Amino acid sequence: MCRQQPENEPEQHPKEENSGMVDVELGKFTSIDESLKKNKEGLTTYCKVLIAVVILMVILGIILLVITLTMQEQTEWPQCLGMDGDACCDFITQKSSDVKNCYVIPEGSFTIKNYDLSRVWVVVEESTNMVTKIPGRG
Repeated sequence: MCRQQPENEPEQHPKEENSGMVDVELGKFTSIDESLKKNKEGLTTYCKVLIAVVILMVILGIILLVITLTMQEQTEWPQCLGMDGDACCDFITQKSSDVKNCYVIPEGSFTIKNYDLSRVWVVVEESTNMVTKIPGRG
């Protein structure tokens, strides 16, 4: 296989395949440029598909973030500080459709310790019925 051909013998070329391998018998090399030219079209198609997938994933992430931020219900109402307790309860039930129970209680009152997202405790000063603590779910 690795012999030199005499000058008067015609060269015999086996079936050439463009595999980028060395043809030891003939000492021929396939150019890397030739391989890249043939694969360039396939490579650019792959890159276009990859870029499209990345763009779609970014768009989907942005949509999910917007949905999460807009659908998130309020958990505290600092604007109620200083309001009348009953007016605060009305305000909270109008703004949050999922609040089923809103209780006005005087400062220092005992409350149930189980956590309920549909319940709001509004703590007021007993003599003035003014909200003294930021109402929150629970």
